[in-house]
Amino acid sequence: MESPHFPVAGGAPPRVLDLGFLRIPLDEGMSACWWRTFYPSLSLFLLTAAFIVSKTGRDALYFGGAGDIRRLPEVYLAIAIGSIPVAQRTLGLMRAAGPRRARVLGLAAMAALQALFYSTAQPGSGWGMTLVFVLIPLLYGVLLSMAWLLGADLLDLAPRHVLGRLYATMGASSLAGGMMGGAAACVLSARMQEPASYLLVGSALLIAALAANIVAYRMFPVALMRRENDLPMPSTEGGAIPPSSGVTPLLRDSYIAMLAAIALAGSVVGVLIEYQFYAAAASEAGGAPKLFARFYFWLNAAAFVLQVLVTPALQSRIGVHRSLLVLPAVLVSLASAAVLTGSAGARMVLRVVEGGLKSSIHRSGREQTYLPVDRARRAAAKLLVDGMAARTGECLAAVALLAAPAGLLLPGVLAMSVVWLGLTLVLQRNGVVAEIAELGPDLPIPDG
Repeated sequence: MESPHFPVAGGAPPRVLDLGFLRIPLDEGMSACWWRTFYPSLSLFLLTAAFIVSKTGRDALYFGGAGDIRRLPEVYLAIAIGSIPVAQRTLGLMRAAGPRRARVLGLAAMAALQALFYSTAQPGSGWGMTLVFVLIPLLYGVLLSMAWLLGADLLDLAPRHVLGRLYATMGASSLAGGMMGGAAACVLSARMQEPASYLLVGSALLIAALAANIVAYRMFPVALMRRENDLPMPSTEGGAIPPSSGVTPLLRDSYIAMLAAIALAGSVVGVLIEYQFYAAAASEAGGAPKLFARFYFWLNAAAFVLQVLVTPALQSRIGVHRSLLVLPAVLVSLASAAVLTGSAGARMVLRVVEGGLKSSIHRSGREQTYLPVDRARRAAAKLLVDGMAARTGECLAAVALLAAPAGLLLPGVLAMSVVWLGLTLVLQRNGVVAEIAELGPDLPIPDG
């Protein structure tokens, strides 16, 4: 087992970690950080797999049971409104118990809740299934945010020349988990399992992610990290989040406020694109489980290929900060084409590209934008951006779906993509971005 200690100047020559099916070149910094990266990557792998399996079951139950697509804007609105109290309760939990214990409690609670959903969910768009449809993305959004923070917790003082590759590795692990979740859903659908059983499989994967977190905490206890780093503890047993991490103080920070605005615009675009996909899927209720399982599998497979083969080279060439421009720029181009043609094929391509790029190139870069935020406020800032701001965007998109004619949907995607791109360009001028501009990986992530 590699040492959990970070390296000092000089040290051992480069080594190779040989896993049989995978050979990973380890320079001095990567070698010391290997186990600090492994556990966040494993946690993200299992958690994302649980999310994809559960989301497939949720979608198949809702639309396979003659779910009403016209109620979907109201569902998006409920998700957005519910995100505020969920974010507040999560922040309160992290203040009271500390981020580490909060992760454990959150994973355990979600596993129990999905077991309950398995025994009570009924197909269709009744109130019970609508509640499941709302809670799955709402609660997994919080869990995934806290899972990424485990990486920031353990790698906070890792050498900068390997940080980009370490984050790319975690991103690839998350996407591999999405592929596994999609593959598991395909197997379940091929065996004609009831969609509700997908929720139970998701619950089992959550328990495995919980175990991975516990092992990571025991390998890297807070006291050990404090002694080695000689800095404030990244995760204390309780009371780690200061009063300056409230919503108002955070939004007074121009950098965090800009991240929140970008998340809001991106969320509006994502919901408008996703709605068109669900509208098409609702017409094929009989094949819903296979349709959703195959879609999520191939979406995550495409994202994984992009993450492994494209993201490292792209970030090395243009930098992590500029890689944030790729997704909105591509969406502006594709949305323009979709507006001009109006074809169903163009809309489907828009959904696949949006999902693939968001989960690979964009996600890996976006997670690193939190590194310039000081450790004490990082968890709260991420919760604000990924939770409140993103869900507020969903709320605005839901209102637009309820109020605007269907013909304005694609022009709305184009307009908000332009706003998203503009905000990201403004972010490039923020002096704080210079800190992540240095994080472009100098070596590709492992191949094999």
